[in-house]
Amino acid sequence: MATDTQISSAPLSGMRDFAPAEVRLRDWATQIITATYERFGFTKIETPCLENIQLLKRGEGGENLQLIFEVLKRGEKLTRALESFYQPDTTNQLVQLLNVEIDGLSDLDEQTREKVKRVFEPISRSELAKLVQENVKENTACLEDSSNDLLVEKHPGVLETSNQSDPANQPQMQLIDRILAPREFSSKPIRDGLRTLGQSLQKAPQLSDMGLRFDLTVPLVRFYSHNQNNLPNPFKSIQIGSVWRAESAQQGRFRQFTQCDIDIFGVKNEIAEIELLQATSEALVKLGFDGFSIMINDRRMLSGIAKHCGFAEDRFDSVFIALDKLDKVGLDGVTKELTKDGHPENAIAALNQLLGELAKEEDQLNFLAEKISADEEVVKLLKNIVSVVSKTANDKFKVQFEPSLVRGMG
Repeated sequence: MATDTQISSAPLSGMRDFAPAEVRLRDWATQIITATYERFGFTKIETPCLENIQLLKRGEGGENLQLIFEVLKRGEKLTRALESFYQPDTTNQLVQLLNVEIDGLSDLDEQTREKVKRVFEPISRSELAKLVQENVKENTACLEDSSNDLLVEKHPGVLETSNQSDPANQPQMQLIDRILAPREFSSKPIRDGLRTLGQSLQKAPQLSDMGLRFDLTVPLVRFYSHNQNNLPNPFKSIQIGSVWRAESAQQGRFRQFTQCDIDIFGVKNEIAEIELLQATSEALVKLGFDGFSIMINDRRMLSGIAKHCGFAEDRFDSVFIALDKLDKVGLDGVTKELTKDGHPENAIAALNQLLGELAKEEDQLNFLAEKISADEEVVKLLKNIVSVVSKTANDKFKVQFEPSLVRGMG
């Protein structure tokens, strides 16, 4: 059937095709990795690419929670979710008041004025999708470039989202926040109505109920919880599969890529860590790599650093996420992120001083342990891991303590 629409044959942005030679190379590497891990007693599992959206958004996904490809609810569930965004009695009462108030805003162009009005009107499912897409595609005088902050229907049935973990981050509330909330409304009924509408929207169910996994850890935890009665103890798993993150595609960063994880359940001491490092280092050597470094750290050392510098304990996670970027953005970049996140200046200055002192030390672990009065058991554990794994290196790699290393937070 003829059509005037030209569809590109290239893969979607951030996605890749693999030619036969590339597939053979990947299969060869996968076979070596799998065989090596199996020699250490690990066994392969598989988990679905789709998971419950509430599961994906729970826990320590960090920035990855903002990069989930969400899947729309379908049929009657979607219809009910869309309808719940609007409270007819409230919105109908507000429309007339808002029209008068918005018409008086001289700095709004006509297109934006009409768009703001429509936010509070009961609209159909198709109109909602159109409105949301328009909000992203068009920049008006009062709408900043918010393409990364709004809910966008990029492809049929799939939502690409950012900052969606907060129930208030829905398209309607985004417009309220960006256009209406900063303004001083003279009408008290409007202010009260906005507050009432905002509260009802926050309680509205999500438009999505599933999402593509952004890593293999969340599915693994669910898998173990669901199947642990039928699994050996300890349980040692291999998982190799695609993951998806809705981030801006750029050189070397893709929206779909393959991860390879090994994990051990049921062992609470450093034996598990040592075996994980031995198995992975052997796999890398068999693939032909040498001269690489394995960096290790312990979350308790990170907590000690944050406490020593004076950061609030309930905000340690934010500090860790910024600190983990040290090798990418440098000390200045970490400082800027911590400042932007609102951390105390004296705590940031103390961290800068500590990291500067650490950079000059050859034995960073002992220096840091003394500086922050670290738990002796933690220091002993880290030293033991470095010592045991280093004995298997045969000059092919080295193992070292890295105080800025953070994992499992995005």
